[in-house]
Amino acid sequence: MQRPASVKELAEVSSKAVSVFKSSHLSSCVVGDLACALYGTSRRPVDVDLMVMTRAYEPEKLKQLLTKADTTFYLASAKDTHSSHKFLCSKLYYRPNERKRGCIFHILVPGTLHLPHIPQDKINSINGIPVMPVILLVFMKLQIWSDRRGSYTAYMKSKQHDEDVRDIAELLAIARSRGESISKDSLAWLPMATVDSAMPRVKEYVAAFPNTLTNWRAIGYR
Repeated sequence: MQRPASVKELAEVSSKAVSVFKSSHLSSCVVGDLACALYGTSRRPVDVDLMVMTRAYEPEKLKQLLTKADTTFYLASAKDTHSSHKFLCSKLYYRPNERKRGCIFHILVPGTLHLPHIPQDKINSINGIPVMPVILLVFMKLQIWSDRRGSYTAYMKSKQHDEDVRDIAELLAIARSRGESISKDSLAWLPMATVDSAMPRVKEYVAAFPNTLTNWRAIGYR
């Protein structure tokens, strides 16, 4: 088994991709578990999720753009020999006599997982890495938790469930410490559909974990 990637390594890989897309006049930001870790959550990410703000290119085209611009990135075939899908991966440094290392790199575009386009002025910078706004990250994690919760019973007793719940609770505390808000005015930049779908999930989460209500109240939940 290869040595796991550190947050620093994943951030460095992300920075390379951001630079490549920027040279093509495309803004992007880190989302998912790496974004959570950059804000300060405890879960260790294992891969990278990067959203590129474009409707002109499909993810497959963006993968090609990245691999042509930087040999750090490459496409790997799926283990299923009947699948033509290729995964985008990034090489990671490995020591002499150590197994080669890499990480999976996911490219998302607005609309993927119902994520909206994020204006450049709403993207946060953490150590020079563009990162999804923390409130939108909370909404993203709530959607994943709610969807999984309603999909299969085994999830409720799984380690995955516990990690998802902890991610949300930690992000919520971070949002509060940053003075973030989910008030109507603060979320005016988001599409109404994004906000309308998020609020019932907030209510669902509060009902399941009432001990988080104080933090929700602190960021504007009513």
